[in-house]
Amino acid sequence: MSDTTVNCDAVPALPTITATDNCSASVKVSVSQTKVFLSTTCSNNYRLTRTWTASDDCGNTATMKQVITVQDTTKPTFTITPPGDTTVSCSAVPTPPGNLSATDNCTATSNVKISYSQTRQSITGACASNYQLIRTWVAKDECGNTNTVRQVITVVDTTKPVIDPAPAAVTVTCGGTIPAAATLYATDNCDGNFPKKATMTTDPYTVDACNGYTITRRWNVSDACGNAAIERVQIITVAACPKPQLDATLPVNCSDNTKFALQLLTKVNKPTFTLQSVYPAGTVTTPKSQTSNVFDLNGATQATFIVTDGVTGCVSDPVTYTLQYVQKPTVNLGNDTAICEGNSVTLDAGAANASAGYTIKWNTGATTQQITVSAAGTYYATVTNNGCSATDSVKVTVNKPPTVEIRDTTICDGMTVKLNAYVQGASYTWSTGDTGPSITVSTAGTYTVDVSLKGCTVTDQATVTVATAPNVTLTPDTSVCPDQTVILQVEPDGGSVKWSDGSLTNSIIVSKPGDYWVTVTKNSCVVTDTVTVTNKANISLDLGPDKDICAGGLVVLDATNASAISYLWNDGTTDPIKEVSTPGIYTVTVLDKYCNLTSSDSVKVTVAGLGDISLGNDTTICIGQTLTLSVDAGTGNSIRWQDGATTATYVVTATGYYKVTVYNDCGSVTDDITVTYKQCEAKPDFPNAFTPNGDGNNDTFKPHVNGPMYDYDLRVFNRWGQVVFLSKDQTKGWDGRFQGSLVDVGTYVYLLSYKNTAGGETRIVKGEVTVIR
Repeated sequence: MSDTTVNCDAVPALPTITATDNCSASVKVSVSQTKVFLSTTCSNNYRLTRTWTASDDCGNTATMKQVITVQDTTKPTFTITPPGDTTVSCSAVPTPPGNLSATDNCTATSNVKISYSQTRQSITGACASNYQLIRTWVAKDECGNTNTVRQVITVVDTTKPVIDPAPAAVTVTCGGTIPAAATLYATDNCDGNFPKKATMTTDPYTVDACNGYTITRRWNVSDACGNAAIERVQIITVAACPKPQLDATLPVNCSDNTKFALQLLTKVNKPTFTLQSVYPAGTVTTPKSQTSNVFDLNGATQATFIVTDGVTGCVSDPVTYTLQYVQKPTVNLGNDTAICEGNSVTLDAGAANASAGYTIKWNTGATTQQITVSAAGTYYATVTNNGCSATDSVKVTVNKPPTVEIRDTTICDGMTVKLNAYVQGASYTWSTGDTGPSITVSTAGTYTVDVSLKGCTVTDQATVTVATAPNVTLTPDTSVCPDQTVILQVEPDGGSVKWSDGSLTNSIIVSKPGDYWVTVTKNSCVVTDTVTVTNKANISLDLGPDKDICAGGLVVLDATNASAISYLWNDGTTDPIKEVSTPGIYTVTVLDKYCNLTSSDSVKVTVAGLGDISLGNDTTICIGQTLTLSVDAGTGNSIRWQDGATTATYVVTATGYYKVTVYNDCGSVTDDITVTYKQCEAKPDFPNAFTPNGDGNNDTFKPHVNGPMYDYDLRVFNRWGQVVFLSKDQTKGWDGRFQGSLVDVGTYVYLLSYKNTAGGETRIVKGEVTVIR
């Protein structure tokens, strides 16, 4: 039997072998089989050696061998076939199956291993969002036989980007503000460059404020594969501004008035009035434009005007006016006049006006050419000719005779008296020949004055008598202590006495300060004198402001006063001068040597001291941040920073060495700190929840950032994909509101795009935040 090589599932069965012998009738055949493995890793590769031995009765033997080499060369078989090649959209890539299995004819199923790998490769000539996924499954038995299958998934980007909704269509009234163009963003399920701004274009239009116009804004965007989003459109209708209108009528002018005032029927902004033509031609130079509605037409009989709105530029239709003139009367009532009480004056509106048949009307109601008046007032006469009027007025003043009273008087010998007849605006004639309002006389006699004012004259007179004056002696000015009295005395030289308090005695007793006058009358000559009584005031005692002393020092307190007769300090000492070296409140009481009254004053003495101060350790912070240094100087001490600032706090904004000194008259203490600024990367850190309940804690949602951010764009979406918050300012966070109301409690998705440097790579951070209340 020959040697052979077979597969593991084709090992031949052990055959039955017989043998013969020429001498022996009975030959026995025995068989043995050995198995030797050919590999330590594959139990399916081995060698079977079969040996047959024939023995006769005499012990003679014959041997035959067969070597069978067993090798596992069959690859495993997949029992569940992997999915076939397919073409899908980028948002519909299938998940690789997880239930694939394989069997092997020689190896137990549990020993057949399946490996999986996936590679992505670009498609030549296609956009970046179109590519192929190559998925490979390899089944391997324990002898290394493999079976490989592949699936090719072609990913094609066929989905259009989606642009944010366009702003609603609006109508802008005349003069209204055109709304600023909105910035719309687009999202795309495949293109990694999204979200990004949509491109806005505006259809051509002509601004026509007077007829109105339309502005059409369009937003478009395409992804890298050329898929164009559905265009967003906003229509802005600018309403036409109203056309100015001139009032077609003008009033009739008086003959002396060549100026006409145009009137508007509609509201016109900053109007400009234009005179286009006049008749007769040349009366006024045309065209003539001005902002005033009043034109001097220089006697023209016809004029054509337009008006232009200074804001909208809209122009009215031309209006032609026929200009009419009426002869204006002339009225002259003369100058204002004055009459004395009881007299009258005649006022005349003009004989020419009366003879011409013009209408005359006085403000008294009279319609005659003349009126006679005796009452004060302003009188008006209006003369009218066919609606054209002229008015004049005259003021009539009725004056009362002036009131003059100069009294009889007695003066002492050698004295003078002033006789005063003053009346404002009057003129004077005295019997002495003087013409002033007053005269001064020293001799006895009767004096007469005539006072004339506005046509009225009155006369008055006074008799002056000269008498011998008494010789009066009065107590000189004096002073009085509180709660004490003083005697005031007069020697009247035989005259009668009367004090200011009504006393008729030669002396009075007073206890209060003030002016006390006394009148002595003798022979109708009166002499008055006054004595002043002042208060003997308390001692003015002042130890000065509170004192600060340095440790181990002293201060001198001086209470010396010329009006004091004794001193008593609160520590029992009686010297007016005291040296103090310990803190405390020191009080001194002194006794007045005039009125026996006491006065006190106090001063506080404090030992000045300086405590320890600290600005902290040297530190490094991010550019854009600030550091506030603060120091507690203590009471009565001063602060000085390295740049001369004296505030208790100092705000640091730049790298540098900062030093503060706290000092007083006794010394100083100093501390310093070095602050270094460095450029920090933004690295936004988001909280995973916040509580917008208005309690001032964790009320807003935004990232914590160290460092600059550019092109910042934070959006928060609800579970329906609706944007509930958008901010391009990293300092502003979401307050949990959408369209003015707090959102429901739940989880929301955020998307942040930003750049660490201007023009740098865009970075995107996504995540979820939970609203809690």
